[in-house]
Amino acid sequence: MFPVKEVLGADVSLWQDNNATPEKMDMQQAKDNGLEFIFIKASQGFAKDPDFYDNWENAKKAGIPRGAYHFADKNYGTAKQQAENFWNTISFDEGELPPVLDFEARDNIGLSFIKYFLEYIDERSKFTPILYTGEDFWNRLIGSADADWVLKYPLWMAYPDLTLQSPVRGIPSNLMDAPPVPNVWKNNNVPALFWQFTWVGDGTFYGAESKGFDLNVFNGTKADFDIMCPNDGVDEDKYVRTLPNMPSTHLRFRTKPKMYPGHTLAVGKGVPMKLVEPHKIPGDIDYWHVELDGYVGFVSAGSTWTERCS
Repeated sequence: MFPVKEVLGADVSLWQDNNATPEKMDMQQAKDNGLEFIFIKASQGFAKDPDFYDNWENAKKAGIPRGAYHFADKNYGTAKQQAENFWNTISFDEGELPPVLDFEARDNIGLSFIKYFLEYIDERSKFTPILYTGEDFWNRLIGSADADWVLKYPLWMAYPDLTLQSPVRGIPSNLMDAPPVPNVWKNNNVPALFWQFTWVGDGTFYGAESKGFDLNVFNGTKADFDIMCPNDGVDEDKYVRTLPNMPSTHLRFRTKPKMYPGHTLAVGKGVPMKLVEPHKIPGDIDYWHVELDGYVGFVSAGSTWTERCS
């Protein structure tokens, strides 16, 4: 579900630029008109998006948190070759949001391609990468309903609300509650982290040269987004979070820095917690002293369980 829809973003590529003019997308205008994050196409197959470096640098100058994405195209390279191309393109500056694999093809890419690509980037990036896909794209893959390994990777859902009137500005008050998600996420009650809710955003309003424009919304509040993306004004030393791939579904939130003296609640995967003290607390193991939803307690500081928000 998307109980709160507060944070608006976009995704862009060379198609937002008119090659007949010298101008590129005006990122400052995009920010001034309400965009709070942006995903920028970096590569496709063997190629780099010709506007990537301009868009990447201009978004940084405007202060818009950025994530890069790769369009999967099996006609041009193996998963390894495409992952290498993507990583070589973005490794100089990963931005403020996780890198993304954009999977849209129905017939020429399988689960093995997707799994290899995501694992390759996950091993190298400071972030856990995101998978962008649509319900039909994913569900038509052989074996996709049982591919629960993909739940490690946050979902960016492509599902336009076709009731919206073009051109769209902002997050419409009549936007549908939430997009349907592919079966493996649905069967495990895992919602999308981002949602591409329209392809008919007002491009010129947001500084693009194309009239068509993809708009997205983050699943959560502005405070949630700031914690996930601390380089956008949040002091990263004040937060830790449970890892999305920690070895259990929950981590014990303890009343003391000791094993099993009692606990106040269990913390799920990917949950940010505010630090009460900035350093690890020694005990029978190392702990973080944290606050969550009004509770103060201790969680494991083990590297497989928690990390600082960064």
